[in-house]
Amino acid sequence: MKYIFKEITDAFGALWKCRPVGDSLEITTPFPTSTSMYVTVFLTKRDDAWIVSDGGWVCNEIYNCELPTEEKIYNRVFDFFLDDYGIKITTSKNGSTYYYKGTRNIALVPNIVFDVANFVSNIVTTALIEFRPQNIPERFNTQVKNFLRENIDNERLKFNSPFSIGSTAASFGAIVSAPKGRVSLVNFVSGTSDNYLRNSFAKSNMNFDLLSYTSEKSLVDNKIVLIDNTPHIDFDKFSPIVDMCKRKEQIPLIWPDEKQELLDNVCA
Repeated sequence: MKYIFKEITDAFGALWKCRPVGDSLEITTPFPTSTSMYVTVFLTKRDDAWIVSDGGWVCNEIYNCELPTEEKIYNRVFDFFLDDYGIKITTSKNGSTYYYKGTRNIALVPNIVFDVANFVSNIVTTALIEFRPQNIPERFNTQVKNFLRENIDNERLKFNSPFSIGSTAASFGAIVSAPKGRVSLVNFVSGTSDNYLRNSFAKSNMNFDLLSYTSEKSLVDNKIVLIDNTPHIDFDKFSPIVDMCKRKEQIPLIWPDEKQELLDNVCA
């Protein structure tokens, strides 16, 4: 058991990274967000106090997430984490918001690093929750599933399921099986606002990333990101995210414009 404990602590410790940035120490922590990133905090000495902040990363959407501050429920959760971790807020001259915590006791510096990192992890991850009923995604999902059922044998289809036993946390909108155990995976990306659509992209990317750490990844022929063509969404804003999907060997397709391309890829 001691050996296992050492393996765990060594692996966890290896995830921490530090580098000097100006007068601060940039610390990459093992605390994850649901946008497939690890939290980074900044440690700075101010007179006789040690300050740990998020460096303005949350405000500047470095974690690929915009906080849904227009949602009252989210704000209640945000205020809870703010109070629970004892986090303070300040605004810089350029308008960026910083979340921080300080201490004059050097022995407590690790504590405030943990508190700020946990706070950032929680508020970013919670921001991915959709706080309003989303009728458009439901319609979109139903249309896609019906289209696939009409064109593909039911025994080859699974919906809203994990593919890998090595990562059951990674769930996919549609799994289309092929001979010799091979599959094509489809993630549904939709949203009634820029923020919801961005978060939907983040969830899709996280699922594909989780799968990439399993042995079953070699059985995947196509990783498809199917994007709902909601009329009021400005897709030009999301071209960097679409480009990122392509760099990760994913196939972005627009629904319903490219429904035939969807069928061609899953049946290839």
